[in-house]
Amino acid sequence: MNRERATLNHRLFRTLCPRHRASGLPFLLLLSLTFVMIAGLLPVGSDARSRWQMTVPPMPAEPPGGETLFCYNAIINPSFERTESWTITDTMYWANYSTAQAYTGHRSMRTGIPPGGPDVRAYSSVRQAVEIPADAVSATLRLWYYPLSQESMMQEGGTRVASIQPGPGMLADRMPLDSDRQYVLLLDARNAIMEFLMWQTSNAGQWLAETYDVTAMAGMTIKPHIGTYNDGVGGITTMYVDDVTLRICRDVVVYERFMPMVCRGRGPGA
Repeated sequence: MNRERATLNHRLFRTLCPRHRASGLPFLLLLSLTFVMIAGLLPVGSDARSRWQMTVPPMPAEPPGGETLFCYNAIINPSFERTESWTITDTMYWANYSTAQAYTGHRSMRTGIPPGGPDVRAYSSVRQAVEIPADAVSATLRLWYYPLSQESMMQEGGTRVASIQPGPGMLADRMPLDSDRQYVLLLDARNAIMEFLMWQTSNAGQWLAETYDVTAMAGMTIKPHIGTYNDGVGGITTMYVDDVTLRICRDVVVYERFMPMVCRGRGPGA
């Protein structure tokens, strides 16, 4: 275990003065007095019979305790309830926040062309840059999506997984395609494709969940890129997405950190 990793979980304990079993003062007051004394604003030993003392227990050379995992979601605004953090790409038909469908809350992100819209050739996508720490022990991308497609070859509730896809390294939203697509990609810093996670055309018409293990991207900044392509013929295709999370877990050291405590004791000559 690398002890130089940032400690993300501290336990705070108050210590008792050597002459008093309990101070009787609120903890916040004691902490405030500690900082005042350190700043030199409180004289130590105001008379010959009393003084203020600050006790600081020594920190152990090696932090006691055990190793555990600290996990968090690295995606900002995962449910699209606020208009922030996501980059909507500048294409012929932009993605947008939508109240037409929502898995949780009131909004989702609509990619593609919604029912009733024009059948035009256009990409429609959204992405967010996220850093996966080099010491991440796991990284899991999860999202909920609601796919719709009116392409003539699609039956109600049907899904067609495309067998042919462009190779990695191609810039997103510039891929030459022969039919509509709903997709989830991983991009690098220059928006080149690193990996295809979803590549299909679906008319499922319900919320579905997908989970992807992206631990192999540890130490990199990636961009989950979610979108829909319409080829302009045969009907329109849409995909709503919601609750997009990237759960990252890291090893941490749990140890006890003691806080200094200021208390009043008897001075010399008492």
